[in-house]
Amino acid sequence: EELATTSYWLHKPPGVVLTPEDPLKRPTFMRLLPDKSLTLAPVGRLDDNSSGLMLLTNRRPLADLLAAGSPCPTTYEVELKHPLHSRHLARLERGETFGRWGPPKSLHVGIEPETGSYQLRIEHDFAPASALRTALGRLLDRNIVAYGGLTCVGLGELNLETLGLEEEGSCRPATETEIEQLLSSESCWTTSQLEDAHRGFQGEGHHREERSLPM
Repeated sequence: EELATTSYWLHKPPGVVLTPEDPLKRPTFMRLLPDKSLTLAPVGRLDDNSSGLMLLTNRRPLADLLAAGSPCPTTYEVELKHPLHSRHLARLERGETFGRWGPPKSLHVGIEPETGSYQLRIEHDFAPASALRTALGRLLDRNIVAYGGLTCVGLGELNLETLGLEEEGSCRPATETEIEQLLSSESCWTTSQLEDAHRGFQGEGHHREERSLPM
């Protein structure tokens, strides 16, 4: 019963693939688990080339809630080679290149004090890393640093720093309090969905209410 409600936080490094095995022999997320016998699925907005915070779980309703297309405030950071032109920022703020995912919730530009590199921080309720990469690529492909320049730094009110996961590849069990915090960060889920996710419901035939994505 304990294994049926297992969840772990992971700071995924770039290049680590999100399948248990890889025919090309690339590193998979399984090698980062403290117990290789665990059967967990990666949940979150990352793709193979991006890095950052994600959840590994076998709670099916929890996985449903955090899948791309469901509302969950996700904060990304993108390291840039050059500062952005104001017209790029304006187009990003309006969501012109995000397509069906709609505009971001917030957008900030700054300078990383340690490296002096330019940094773009975007919070979006729906878009996965792949959609964000496409949206940025339409505007500033030459500006994005090639080596894992897109990182998920936060899900809801939780982030890599507060979870003690600053180091790439770090992994630890998620506490029930942290899951509660994550689920309380978004009010668009139905009461039934939240109740199922809270108790780790895994019964067959579970139905998740479908919601339309913003167009």
